[in-house]
Amino acid sequence: MYIWGSENLDNCWTNFDNLSEGSSSEGYGEILFPEGQDVVVDFSCELQSGFSENFILEINESISIRMKFNIESGNCGGDECDLTLTLLRGDEQISQFTQPANSVNNGNDYTTGWDITVDDSIRTWSKDTRTTITVSYAVPAQTNGPCAVPDPLGQVDCSGSFRMYYSDEGGEPGDVYANFPIYVSITDPDSNLGKTSLGPMFFIIPFLAVTLLLGWISYREEWMTGEISEEKEPFDINTWASNSVEKINPLIWVPSSIELTRNSSKEWRKGGDLTSNKTRRIVTLCIMYFAQGLPWGFASVVFAAYLVDNGTSAGEIATLFATVALPWTFKWIWGPVVDAVFIEKYGPRRQWILFAQTGMALSLGSLMFIPDLNGQIELVTRILFVHNIFASLQDVATDALAVEILQPDEVAKVNGFMFAAKRGGIIVGGAALGVLITKIGITGVIAAQLALLLLIVFIPLTLREKPGVKLFPWSKVDAILVDTENNEVINEEEESLTPWADEEEFRVAKNVGYNVSATKVSI
Repeated sequence: MYIWGSENLDNCWTNFDNLSEGSSSEGYGEILFPEGQDVVVDFSCELQSGFSENFILEINESISIRMKFNIESGNCGGDECDLTLTLLRGDEQISQFTQPANSVNNGNDYTTGWDITVDDSIRTWSKDTRTTITVSYAVPAQTNGPCAVPDPLGQVDCSGSFRMYYSDEGGEPGDVYANFPIYVSITDPDSNLGKTSLGPMFFIIPFLAVTLLLGWISYREEWMTGEISEEKEPFDINTWASNSVEKINPLIWVPSSIELTRNSSKEWRKGGDLTSNKTRRIVTLCIMYFAQGLPWGFASVVFAAYLVDNGTSAGEIATLFATVALPWTFKWIWGPVVDAVFIEKYGPRRQWILFAQTGMALSLGSLMFIPDLNGQIELVTRILFVHNIFASLQDVATDALAVEILQPDEVAKVNGFMFAAKRGGIIVGGAALGVLITKIGITGVIAAQLALLLLIVFIPLTLREKPGVKLFPWSKVDAILVDTENNEVINEEEESLTPWADEEEFRVAKNVGYNVSATKVSI
């Protein structure tokens, strides 16, 4: 960083581009003080054009600031008249350098040896940060030595001066500069010197390839239809290759996918409880897992980056994430609670999911009432700890619901869909909300996430877990028949059929009975 200024030090600025236009042609700025006048200066050199990008400094390296002065003044015996230099990041004081006036006031050039060790508190710098170096010096006029006695002939110069040198104009800062040990630029990939930069396509192409492969396998193995062949035919490589080529043909799988989507939509609209509606139970479980991933992506990506960008130390962030992970470590405690405590008529799992989802929304929404998230990081940590207690409870209740409503042949594939949905929530919470934070700020992002969570609440709120449960206290329940010996629900349609309806002997007997009753016997 270069340092420039005017001839009389009424204007001083810094930049990273060696733009010395307007700076003193003498290479320094100087203020002269008449004999008997105290040498007092106080000015600031502010960064002119700002940093080009956000960046992070190398830990344990040093910010090196070299400034060169030539001062003539009297002596001073107190600390209040030291040469004092201060580096500011916005209004925050990063470091202060002092040099006793008596060691720099002899009229000789003096260069500072100001080195600031980088730690977590000053590691992160934003390109919009207002960076300033202030200079202050206040020392009495020269009154010692030859200046201590009158000089009627004017042969002794007892005036004072304060000169500050600027950076050289030849492209090198010379003796005057400020060097920042940049570790990595946050937003500019070209500044990652010495590191390999991998473009997004390096990750996108394998991701798409794996997605297509899974989709093809899903279609070929008929995961979505649930059809399981009772008899396995001998494996034939030619038949397998022929069938595989046919199934990857867009003319075949595209219409099949459209038909599958249409059937799933039709089944959803048909309604019914989760145990009898396959589409509803799969979608419900996936949405519940999406709701778990959404706040986790926000906290681990967006919120962590926000805290770092606003000066929160690495230790405080580590404490935050260690704390919010505790509920997930001990979530096994919820298992017996969810199994033992519930109101049967409202569904044993649904009520816990609603309770947990509501708690997640309320705890997240409370963050909007904290004006300074960085300044109150301990309070934020406690709130996110409570939020994750509810999130872990929802995870246990959702898993219990999945165990009860999924068919044996659905468990493996639906479990995969659920975890994919959770990763989708993490992606939305991390990437999508990360883009939004630059537009609407941290409060707006929290509000957007809160709206999504409240919207998701309507899924378990309006779906029946199993036959015979009530959505609300005022809801009506369809009557069902239960086999008290086996504790199984009796299908009324099946019970309405007589056991002999499809047997040949009883059909013959029925026809004979009709014929006899229709014949008139006369006496």
